[in-house]
Amino acid sequence: MTVIARRFSSRPIRTSSKTWDAITSLICGTNGEARLEFEKVSGIASALIAEESFRDHPFVVLGSGPRLRVYCLYDEDSITAEDRNEYPLKWEPTKGNWKGFLPCSSEDIGWAADALKKKSSRFVAYDVDEGIPEEDQQKSASISLSIDVEGFKKL
Repeated sequence: MTVIARRFSSRPIRTSSKTWDAITSLICGTNGEARLEFEKVSGIASALIAEESFRDHPFVVLGSGPRLRVYCLYDEDSITAEDRNEYPLKWEPTKGNWKGFLPCSSEDIGWAADALKKKSSRFVAYDVDEGIPEEDQQKSASISLSIDVEGFKKL
């Protein structure tokens, strides 16, 4: 599976909520339905960005196309922006069936997982010490494949 990474400048260049807004804009593009899902979890994601969970552990989107990993840069790394990569994507990761995995410290996993369940079925919190459970990765990967047989026949 192909993996693409993006790195967003966060604190002090952006607040955590502005960082989530930038991530949302990049990933959702013009997909209004996906944007609504991202907005539902904005407060939770912003809190995790503020806790610097995205520094060494990615927010992962599994769906159509490559696996997308999103990290945040903080402090001097955010200011110098040497590793920043906020370039547009060449595919729509939120087209069709997709799932977002938000990184959480062991201390935050309880409240974050509970809060996400109440807000959206597309977002899941994962403990950074354990990683994304293999079964979730396989389920997400299996639901992202669809073949347009009629379109294929036209080729």
